[in-house]
This record gives sequence, structure tokens and C-alpha cells, in this order.
Amino acid sequence: FTGQVSAALAAGNAVLAKPAEQTPLIAAWAVRHMLAAGVPAGAIALLPGDGARVGAKLVADERVAGIAFTGSTETA
Repeated sequence: FTGQVSAALAAGNAVLAKPAEQTPLIAAWAVRHMLAAGVPAGAIALLPGDGARVGAKLVADERVAGIAFTGSTETA
């Protein structure tokens, strides 16, 4: 999670971060610390939730230019 998010931010991208359904609290902690370290608030947004719903909406949204995914081929 943090590796993909950090790489995207370092490349100058805004990030919509959708953590695994099992890890929303640690993802929120990581994002909170990224913001405290100086990442601009408009550069990152945390989108916890069900992958079938949230992930599907992200993939279908034409405003999303790219997606980095970690998971099973069944999920993909």
C-alpha cells in the first residue's frame, strides 16, 4: 500500500488510495502520517470499502488515468 502510494506521489500524481478490506485502519494511519509529513491534502484521498463496489467504480471512471493493483487474479 505505502509503496504504491508513495511512488505515485513521488511521480507527481494525485492518489485515490483504496486499501484492502482487511486493512483500512492501518491505511488510514499511513495516510494521516503522510499528510503530517507534508503531502498536500489534495494529493491523496483514502477510499476504504468493498473492492467489488469501490474498485469497480474506480476502474470505470474515465477521470482515473491509471491503477496499481495488488491482489489475486480472481479479484482482478
